[in-house]
Amino acid sequence: VTIILSGYQLLNWFMKARLKGMLKQIPLFHLMLWFAFAYLSLQSNRNIVYFQIVSFPVYFSLFKKYFGQQLWISITSICFVYLMIVSNKFYEKFDTHNQFGLSVPPEKTPIGAANFITNLKGNQFSDFFSSNYFLWANRPYFKSYLDLRDLDVFPATFYKNCLIILQNPQAMLASNQTIWQFADSIDRFEYIVLLNNEDFKLLHQYLYRDTTFYRAYFDPLATVYVRGNKEQQNVMEMSKFQFIQHSKWSVWINKIFNPFYIPVEKRRYPYSIYKLFINKNFQ
Repeated sequence: VTIILSGYQLLNWFMKARLKGMLKQIPLFHLMLWFAFAYLSLQSNRNIVYFQIVSFPVYFSLFKKYFGQQLWISITSICFVYLMIVSNKFYEKFDTHNQFGLSVPPEKTPIGAANFITNLKGNQFSDFFSSNYFLWANRPYFKSYLDLRDLDVFPATFYKNCLIILQNPQAMLASNQTIWQFADSIDRFEYIVLLNNEDFKLLHQYLYRDTTFYRAYFDPLATVYVRGNKEQQNVMEMSKFQFIQHSKWSVWINKIFNPFYIPVEKRRYPYSIYKLFINKNFQ
């Protein structure tokens, strides 16, 4: 939508400048900047917000073109969008996983797993989706094995091997070891934290059957495996999400924009693999 609206306005500017013979007055730097950020936004979702910031002047001129002459339409439109967002009606209408307000949403954040591993020591293995939260919640002691900094930090070969471990841990190497056994022999993981993501199903099954680790904690979002004897395992199962987390400052900021703000506790199961854990067929 961002690309279509801003691209439409840029095309209008180009056509008008061409008719008036003023193409040389079009700022080339701004066009290059727009195309560069448009390309980046198509490569990764996290770049979209930067493209929206760059495109804001284009939005403004487009909005002014159609609504600038009728002030009441502009004010009504802005108020309508504002109320839809702060009341959560926008998010409910489009069935998104987001909601208004600054908070740590438990349906997307492994809060319970982070609390559980607080007192665990030693090397750990974690998937790249959950590691980012653990780096923040369990700082400074948590050292990420892999996270979403991707190739900016981790070598391409290491990143590729980690993906194989996550998706096919039983892959055999020339040393007659599985790739998981090889990685464990190098780092000797004391515990593993994994989201209950369908992409990690094979690794979950592998660890569940492995005699080296036992499942020590799991909830609808994440599972923790600890090195030890399966016969002595004491599984902590949380069938519900942790409560949504707020700081006093985040609540205060939320109430500035919506004095009637009340956090919405969602109870969705984002990863269907959780249902497999309570199913005997998973074993």
